Amino acid sequence: MQPKKTIPDSVTASLEYDLAVILATHVDQSDEYESRAAFVREALWDKLCDEYGSSEVLEKLISRQEDRVEELKYEAQNSIREYEAEVERLRKAQRDFDETIEDEAAAFFDQLEAAEYENA
Repeated sequence: MQPKKTIPDSVTASLEYDLAVILATHVDQSDEYESRAAFVREALWDKLCDEYGSSEVLEKLISRQEDRVEELKYEAQNSIREYEAEVERLRKAQRDFDETIEDEAAAFFDQLEAAEYENA
């Protein structure tokens, strides 16, 4: 059995850059893009298989990117929950503030009315 070749950091960085460029150009939905993207994906795949004798490198890279996407999705969901909790907390604080103002205003007008009866 041949020893596994390790992936140099420069190859990993280059692949991540190439994949990021491919994903960034996803906005362009033309047929030309589809054929270019398919060509680049196939070329990357073939290059990795030729250089490392296996598709494990690309599969590992894809797995790492999928894990990162899941992690970011989890963080986004947590942020959304925190935001919604803060919005609810602020709404409750606003309701409490409004009730306090109404209660204080009612007490003030009651005192004012009582003072008018005493002075009359």
